[in-house]
Amino acid sequence: MNREQLADRCKELGYPSLTYGVIGSIETGRPAQKGGPRVREISLDEWSALARALDVPPPFLLSPVDDVKGEPDTVQAGLLALDSWELLLWLTGSGEAGEGLVSHPKSTDEMELIWLGRAIAEISGEILRTSVSLVDKFSRRPGFEFRIGGMVATRDAVDEYHRQGLIEVRKALQRIAHRGGRRPTLHEDVVRRAADLGVDLWADDDEDEQP
Repeated sequence: MNREQLADRCKELGYPSLTYGVIGSIETGRPAQKGGPRVREISLDEWSALARALDVPPPFLLSPVDDVKGEPDTVQAGLLALDSWELLLWLTGSGEAGEGLVSHPKSTDEMELIWLGRAIAEISGEILRTSVSLVDKFSRRPGFEFRIGGMVATRDAVDEYHRQGLIEVRKALQRIAHRGGRRPTLHEDVVRRAADLGVDLWADDDEDEQP
């Protein structure tokens, strides 16, 4: 995507202020006083808009880990000079700034909230991907078997698969609440599916409901 196409995409998404010229200023920076490096600060709105237009997670715009040259890249984050991979893991709650690429970063309540939110999102996406209506559609095709978890996806199998996933969602929601976090808003189809299967997502105990 070139600069003109990016500006057009930003306009489509409701960000007409990100014009061709503005994007060029962000890319190249503005001349600094006293011969310093070219700098162009970017607002949070611009950052999120560009991420949407480019269809990438916002942290990727700050940590260029997809450099095809494969050369180490150092990014200045305040007073810290971090490797781009180190910065990416820090921004996504998977690492500690200034400690390098460690396999077991220090666990904090904030990091766990990120991990719990990610787990809920992954399970919710899987439930939507393996919806009963989709299974019914494919099961009517001669000779075609829709599989989930290595099993032929009959309606009963899908119900049980979803039920176990929803129980894990409930546990994650409980852990978020116990750590003082705000419970995320779930996709309406996931909430409806839980109601259909008799899983109380907002229960305060760990007992499994029976459908």
